[in-house]
Amino acid sequence: GVVQNMIPPKELEHAMPPEKFIGRNIRNIFSKDAVHQTMFAIGRTLEANRIMNAFEFDENMGGKKRVMEARLVASGQQTVLMMIRDVTQQKEIGVEREKLISELEASNEKSETLRESLERVAVEACLDSGDRDLRRGAPPRAVDLEPLLLTAFPKLRDAYLASRKQVRSFASELTDHNPDLTRAL
Repeated sequence: GVVQNMIPPKELEHAMPPEKFIGRNIRNIFSKDAVHQTMFAIGRTLEANRIMNAFEFDENMGGKKRVMEARLVASGQQTVLMMIRDVTQQKEIGVEREKLISELEASNEKSETLRESLERVAVEACLDSGDRDLRRGAPPRAVDLEPLLLTAFPKLRDAYLASRKQVRSFASELTDHNPDLTRAL
């Protein structure tokens, strides 16, 4: 578990000079949980000889909880190459994405409930209108419900507009954080 070489990320070269890590045991660098996971992965990697192992662990860095991903591959009988990268931002984006999806699903559920209610009201309005016409002896006439719906059901209109706005916002946030998605769209 002794670090033999270390190359810091380019943006963290000053904060993570190699001399702070080289020659030190990982027990003196990482948290207890991270050390346990690392030692387990090192053992499995050496036993399997060159089969890559990967795991994630949480580490406090600069007073902030960071999510790190470690990938290990055997590079000799007693040596393992371990690459560690900070995946905190990707995890946060994933959590935010899931939150937005849940909010969007809830909004869509409300819109669907309102749509179903509106559908029932519209059918009842048409049937009532047709009943009145038949009672008067006149043939049923077509009923233009759009003006009625837009003025009588502002909640439905507002829910619809809010849902569209939320979908646009969600799509914008996803594409801002994932350029590959922008190209796919």
